[in-house]
Amino acid sequence: VGFANGFLFASGNIMMAAGFLFGGFSIARELEDTTKTYPFFPGGEITVNCASGAYLEGGPPDGWTKCTFNGGDLLIAMFTLELGSQGLGLVEPAVTAFTKARKACYEILKLTDRIPDIDCFSEAGLAPANVKGDITFDNVHFAYPSRPDQMVAQGYNLTIAAGQTVALVGA
Repeated sequence: VGFANGFLFASGNIMMAAGFLFGGFSIARELEDTTKTYPFFPGGEITVNCASGAYLEGGPPDGWTKCTFNGGDLLIAMFTLELGSQGLGLVEPAVTAFTKARKACYEILKLTDRIPDIDCFSEAGLAPANVKGDITFDNVHFAYPSRPDQMVAQGYNLTIAAGQTVALVGA
């Protein structure tokens, strides 16, 4: 975990450094490409580039163009990328939770959509008119159809006398 976390932060810092290097070289290249020398007062010259021409008294010289990219734009772009990537990293726990919830929902829907083998609402079949006597469970083994691998009763024995009230409660 420590190595992976260190690698994560190192890769982020390396990407930031690469971005700043690229941006810095791009700005330097644009400054060099737009540098021009203009006549200034009789016998003098002034060197102006895309960044400095706007600050001259009397306005920029003819043919001057503003820089397309500057240090402020570079900082905004790099910090926006950093915050965006952190935001994407924060999405992962929610995606994991949604994946677990979808799996749980699938299992529940599979259970509720199951058609049982015994229809408890059916009137078909034999039914005695009246019943009198003892009820005996002898060596009962039982598992629910939805979980056949987990036995609920294993060799269960019970005798209930006629007229006796009994409740069976399971955990």
